Amino acid sequence: MRHALHSLYKQAAELVVPPLSKSQFDEKRVITPKEFEIAGDFLTRVCPTWSWEKGDLKKQKTYLPSDKQYLVTRNVPCLQRACDIERDAEKSEFAIQGEDDWVATHRNVDAPSGGEVVPDMDIPGLDDSDEAPIAPPSSHSFSSSSTPPPSPRGPG
Repeated sequence: MRHALHSLYKQAAELVVPPLSKSQFDEKRVITPKEFEIAGDFLTRVCPTWSWEKGDLKKQKTYLPSDKQYLVTRNVPCLQRACDIERDAEKSEFAIQGEDDWVATHRNVDAPSGGEVVPDMDIPGLDDSDEAPIAPPSSHSFSSSSTPPPSPRGPG
């Protein structure tokens, strides 16, 4: 239903509003049919997977050349095939045991014992406890010659 209304709107607008004749790319990020053709010619010249298509004669736009109605890409080289993705499915999202409504985004199956060990962490300020803030780990400590990074809250 919504698609049909949108198509009808586009058809009506195309009858009333002519295609752009002056470039408005800098202001509105829209291009003229001539700019589209130039960009498409460049794309097909530099990337051999892209090519121009004629399309359906009933849907051709008069302001574009009949053999350059739209661009299509084919035979794009893929470094990872579908079978590789399926094989890695065990690394995809999974529920964390013992946690309600928490999901991990991946699993490191190559780690020893089938997964990474992540210690529990208490984050001050997220609960009602009066604990002091956690000091930065020693690997992030600053020497006397370096200055600490600025506070995320800004100057004092």
